[in-house]
Amino acid sequence: MDIREKDLRKQGYRLIGRHSAIKTCLWCKKAIKGEDTCYKHKFYGIESWRCIQASVSMDVCNLICEWCWRDININKLKIDKEDNPKELLDGFIEEQKKALEGYYGFKNVDKKRLDEAMKPRHVALSLSGETCYYSKLPELINEIKKRGMTSFVVTNGTNPEMLKKLVKNQPTQLYITLPAPNKEIFMKVCKPLVKDIWEKILESLKLLEKFERGTVRLTLVKG
Repeated sequence: MDIREKDLRKQGYRLIGRHSAIKTCLWCKKAIKGEDTCYKHKFYGIESWRCIQASVSMDVCNLICEWCWRDININKLKIDKEDNPKELLDGFIEEQKKALEGYYGFKNVDKKRLDEAMKPRHVALSLSGETCYYSKLPELINEIKKRGMTSFVVTNGTNPEMLKKLVKNQPTQLYITLPAPNKEIFMKVCKPLVKDIWEKILESLKLLEKFERGTVRLTLVKG
């Protein structure tokens, strides 16, 4: 186990395959204890206790945003060897169950919700890295759908070519993060590692109307 893997495990990540991970969401834990639920439950009826927070692109991103809380100094621009979508989803589900089964030893849990949490119904691809760098993302979305699960995909919008593929393989909901109001501020605070990225974001925003459920996710930073 290398230093990076140790660090991620210490932070609560459960690694799957070569480039993916899950991390149990705060709202999932709260929901299992009968406390609060996240906005996805309030807005869309998605049960927070049955939601997997996952990444298919750990440490792979083309931006170095000033506000990012991850270790952006090790960002890569590609996934070296890609894992199979079916095996990744199997891994997401298995690791989520392992992460939550300890709650059976707690007194203050909603037993019904905990039992249901062992059969996840939703995957939020939003944990770390740029999701659209995984070239088999359409196949993963279709595998999630095939199993009767729903999916939310969060992207920084810098890969419109992948979004064009997702138009024909749609997630339940797509989020495009808009981190700045114009190119000048974007270049200053997001520090892209690739050229012409702002133009690609604008191209991606034009594709939103082709999705059944598409959302612009605004990043608001003081100052």
